[in-house]
Amino acid sequence: MLMNAPPRDETLSKKYAALCDAVRNAGSCVVAYSGGVDSTLLAVVARRELGDRAVAVLARSPSLASAELEGARRRATEL
Repeated sequence: MLMNAPPRDETLSKKYAALCDAVRNAGSCVVAYSGGVDSTLLAVVARRELGDRAVAVLARSPSLASAELEGARRRATEL
């Protein structure tokens, strides 16, 4: 599904590798997950690099539509 292979573009590959290194070097992390592209990528990388030492959290607030909340929950479960 998401990021099954490194990006083909050399610049993107270097940036992706740097992201993986930074996450791995953190040792553990909490990702503020919104269900959007950015936080989804970070959550996937964190889980791959850190396993159970990474957790994604999603906060419910009045600014988050219930459909968006449910969509984010589904994506998180799939990932």
